[in-house]
Amino acid sequence: MKKTHSGKKKLNNIILSLLDKIDQLPDGTEISISGLVNSIYGFIDYKDDFYNYKDFSLSEKEYFELTRLLLKKANHYGIRIYSTEDDDIACGTGLPFHCSFVIKHLRKKNNNLLTLPEQNELKHEVEKLRTEISMLVLERDELRYVECRNLETAYMLAVGALEHKAYETQCHMLRLKRKIEMIQAKRNRQEKIILSQIEQALDEEFSEYQKKLNEQIEKMNQAIEHSHGKFLSDEETNEFKKLYRSIVKILHPDLHPDLSDAQKRLFQNAVQAYQNGDLETLRLIHTMSEDESPSDDKADTSTALYRQKESLEKALAAIKKEITVIKSEFPYTMKAFLADQRKIEEKKQELNAVIRQYQDMIGYYQERLSKLVR
Repeated sequence: MKKTHSGKKKLNNIILSLLDKIDQLPDGTEISISGLVNSIYGFIDYKDDFYNYKDFSLSEKEYFELTRLLLKKANHYGIRIYSTEDDDIACGTGLPFHCSFVIKHLRKKNNNLLTLPEQNELKHEVEKLRTEISMLVLERDELRYVECRNLETAYMLAVGALEHKAYETQCHMLRLKRKIEMIQAKRNRQEKIILSQIEQALDEEFSEYQKKLNEQIEKMNQAIEHSHGKFLSDEETNEFKKLYRSIVKILHPDLHPDLSDAQKRLFQNAVQAYQNGDLETLRLIHTMSEDESPSDDKADTSTALYRQKESLEKALAAIKKEITVIKSEFPYTMKAFLADQRKIEEKKQELNAVIRQYQDMIGYYQERLSKLVR
């Protein structure tokens, strides 16, 4: 089997597996890091300065980093690891992987690292994080798929046509200017002027301009189609949001990392239905998702609960960052602009003035071109 270096993600996965193993061992158990890793992953050989296992390899440097991170994580989970050979282990600086260490659970055990009240409190924190994430996912997707889409539609209908015309006129002006430069260059070199070849060269030079023009037309078409679409009533909108949030709590991958491929696909279909404002499909998926709710039976150990909490906190931070980014970019930044009719009219006047300037330049270049090709 092909061996690969572990990498940060692999080290983290190994550490979590080791913590699960340590969690099951009684106080006073003496074992080494290498012994733990070998018992879980199956040691094969040592070759070219790498310790080779069934699915990965570890260098000595990675092994030392593994011990350092394990000590840090173990203490966080309420497990103390004492070295039998070096008191510096308490500082969390790492230890040689063949050195033995002794396990000490810092919290009173009740078939777990946590007492029942502590475990219930941790479960409550995890559930609170799940709820907060489901609310933020709804906020993010409401921003992304509803509010921002409506804002972009409103912006395109208000000034999009004029922006397209201004850019199209600018492209026409720049192309005429460039055509004159190419013809003049050929004349200076006393080369034969073949207009069809010049037009072909211009098509290639201005292909990016044409691509952007086509994108603007496509956005305008989408805005027009969206403005003519069916809108949900207030009652339907409330139901729509409630259904989606419920589906998020049951099937969001950040909340349930162990989802099956079918469950993940069902969630993606829910996201698609939300984007399209498809209430009927969302109702159907919600009915199905109620029977797809993942079991939490295997998440009862304190280590697993701590891992869930860490994972959820990271997901929460990532979603908050996404919301911040959405609110800092177009079209959300146009919200105040679209609410002010005076600013819209000023923008229209500004664009019309720009269009007239480009049209004047087009007239000037057309006159120069006609004289040049006589």
